[in-house]
Amino acid sequence: MWRLCGRWWETTGTTAYYDAIVIGAGPAGSTAGRELAVRGHTVLLLDRAYFPRDKPCGGLISHKVLQELPMLPDDLIDQHIFRISVCGNGQTTSKCYPVSLGVTVERGHFDQWLVERAIEAGCTFMEGHEATGIDEKDGLLHVASDSGALVARAAICATGAGPFLICGKQHVPWSPLSLGLGVEAYSLVQKRLDGLEFYLTGGVAGLGWAFPGRERVHAGVGYSAIASRTLTQELAELAEQSGLMFSGASVWPVPGGFPWRRPAVGKVLLVGDAGGFVDPFTGEGVYGAVRSGKQAAYHVDVFLRGGCSDPVRGYVRWARNEFGRVFAVSWFTALLCWKKKYSLSTLLLRDDWIIDGFARLMRGDKGYLQEWEDFAARLLPRLIKARVQAIFPGR
Repeated sequence: MWRLCGRWWETTGTTAYYDAIVIGAGPAGSTAGRELAVRGHTVLLLDRAYFPRDKPCGGLISHKVLQELPMLPDDLIDQHIFRISVCGNGQTTSKCYPVSLGVTVERGHFDQWLVERAIEAGCTFMEGHEATGIDEKDGLLHVASDSGALVARAAICATGAGPFLICGKQHVPWSPLSLGLGVEAYSLVQKRLDGLEFYLTGGVAGLGWAFPGRERVHAGVGYSAIASRTLTQELAELAEQSGLMFSGASVWPVPGGFPWRRPAVGKVLLVGDAGGFVDPFTGEGVYGAVRSGKQAAYHVDVFLRGGCSDPVRGYVRWARNEFGRVFAVSWFTALLCWKKKYSLSTLLLRDDWIIDGFARLMRGDKGYLQEWEDFAARLLPRLIKARVQAIFPGR
């Protein structure tokens, strides 16, 4: 189904030629498509799903993400967030803030809104058609799809954490250390939430959540793929801590951004989950999706205008500089926490600075890297001390 036809710079028979093709219309892909179209390029935005479509996600859009996007309409926002609660090992710490930390949304509606902004900018959107691979030939990128031959001077892959065929190679780079699993379940509103609730679970690097929606609570848990606990055990613990009953559970892979890997294959730029732009500690992926989508569009724009011979080099350099260090710190923090239920709950009893750290990470007022370094500077020494005391009691 074609929503809107953009300007093709050439057509030959059944082959459609574009300046750029973006595969995947989630936040990363639609942002990249919109930014390229605004700059005057012909862009095809392709997705296998029909929109709006359901998307497993807590639906939290942090303040720093909102700063990167056009202003969200009021009817898209479920609730503004001013309070954070962290629960673990029978203890709860809660704090309210005078400024908004973000909003909650229904991800299906949010993604649809982003696609509409891309269409308004001039993108051609093709939904319900699946791309099966990308090959390079004679300096152009050929996208194989069930809708015919598609050719472009540049391509951006925003297909999520699943496998995708690029230049004859199956793109599945995730190692057990960098891959996590997310489980989301919906609950009818059995209690009213006036803010975000995080749960420190017993799973390896596990973190549960319950976020307020209009008609239901968005709840779920994320944990490392190397964990031995089952999904049923994770949900059972979350249900016990939150007091919610769940239905409609869904599971999806969460690719953490460390160990570092190159967010490009050949001349194809990888954005969002496909590029590993997910915070290993918090599990937040929308910010990395939007930022990588914008930067991929910028470097492709420079390439299309003749400013460079290859958009990949500059994009990879940007990704390493902006996210490489912060994701390494985030991953190391998650590794030290291991089972947050036991490592962080003790620290929560002393003061509420951990909650303040979560709040600052959501706001990002001093920049993502600076906020993470400030948070880690206080948290890491305490975690290391706790680990040493656990191994050597009495010291």
